[in-house]
Amino acid sequence: MSKKVILFIVEGITEEISFALILNKLSTQKNLMGEIINFNIVNGDVTSNNSKKFQQNIKAEIGKIIKSYLIKNHINKNDIKLIVHLTDMDGAYINAENVISDSNNCNIHYDEKNIYTANPQKIIERNSFKSSNLNELSRTSKIMGIDYKIYYFSCNLEHVLHGIQNADESNKSKLANEFENKYKDDLKGFVEFFKSIAEDCEHDYDNTWNFIKENCNSLKRHCNFYLYVIPLL
Repeated sequence: MSKKVILFIVEGITEEISFALILNKLSTQKNLMGEIINFNIVNGDVTSNNSKKFQQNIKAEIGKIIKSYLIKNHINKNDIKLIVHLTDMDGAYINAENVISDSNNCNIHYDEKNIYTANPQKIIERNSFKSSNLNELSRTSKIMGIDYKIYYFSCNLEHVLHGIQNADESNKSKLANEFENKYKDDLKGFVEFFKSIAEDCEHDYDNTWNFIKENCNSLKRHCNFYLYVIPLL
């Protein structure tokens, strides 16, 4: 394959809608003509899946996702320059006492201090599993010998991009299309948006992960994806 792939591992279609066109335009503008950005949608959050299938080393599970992508696209791992993994924080690092029982709420509800749920123990267990996996992945620089970085959206993608912490599933694609339409012809504005998000927690990569683990920061509106975006302009 003539071009090197930057492979984005994402939870759903909304990340691809929001970013794929804009990031490829930024790469072209930067004259990174030997690179192409591809998105691999895994339809869920691999870091919080605690089924028996995922009760293994999280890096091995990411490796399986990469291998599946290589087979499906008939390329080898040397064709991939970088793995970029995007994840929602979902309040993974909050204390157990900030998970509040709410029998009137059949869906999980977030604010910037607490998670409200009809099944607190399930969320506490999810957070323990997810935070352990995130700790491992945030310390990981290579998977299968390929450079790897994981970036977070807190408390989730819609919270960062739209200021909506509890977006309806039915509305997420609409929001993603609005974001793409807003910035697809305003690449500078796209980068400036991420600069503005960075102001509260502007650090190097390792310190952004230390920051998000503190207090209730994993429920608040923070993101370290600016570390990838800003150098593109």
